[in-house]
Amino acid sequence: MPLRASTLATLGRRLESIEGHVRGVRSMAERGEDCEDLLIQLKAISAAVEKAAAVILREHVDQCLKAAIASGDRETALAELEAVLRQLPALGGPES
Repeated sequence: MPLRASTLATLGRRLESIEGHVRGVRSMAERGEDCEDLLIQLKAISAAVEKAAAVILREHVDQCLKAAIASGDRETALAELEAVLRQLPALGGPES
């Protein structure tokens, strides 16, 4: 299901910010700034990416999971729930 316009706008703003931040870190590295400062900035980028992922995950729950539940199709609803849960690091998702 495609992203709603409001979600796309929110995601777009977050991604633009992330892009700018990545360019800034590259510039810092090229200027020879301290490794600790680079790591701090990379951690900030990582947190920003996680927030962008949360925007998409929330959209998936709001659109796909709710639609599957409303359809009354138990198997589809469970599959959508499992898809959401696989994206959460603590539950065996991509980061674990």
